[in-house]
Amino acid sequence: MMLKEKDFVYFKKQCAYWIDKFGLTDWDISYEFGGLEDHNGGGCMANYVACHAIIKLHPSFDDDYLISKEQYLKTNALHEVLELLLIPMQILAESREWNYAEYEHQRHRIIQRLSKVLEEK
Repeated sequence: MMLKEKDFVYFKKQCAYWIDKFGLTDWDISYEFGGLEDHNGGGCMANYVACHAIIKLHPSFDDDYLISKEQYLKTNALHEVLELLLIPMQILAESREWNYAEYEHQRHRIIQRLSKVLEEK
């Protein structure tokens, strides 16, 4: 089944919800409907230094999923935002120059963001 523009708007709304919840508002984020080679649902590409990310949604939805289209969009939005949340750790892991102080700083930022969300009632 092909997703429509209204589905993409809903996906972006869900992403914005989680971006706000996790306090990732320091990122400049753009969205793309498509632009993915495989049918994995979505993607998150980020430039850590520039603090810019592109969150993508694949335009097709596999009807074989045992969830509704709405739940599919919600789940994908959360997944891509969590990818963004963990980008600093990925960049550090891929770096040839391991900086333990930066690792500790980023790890605690993630913990603080997760704590804030999990402590909300």
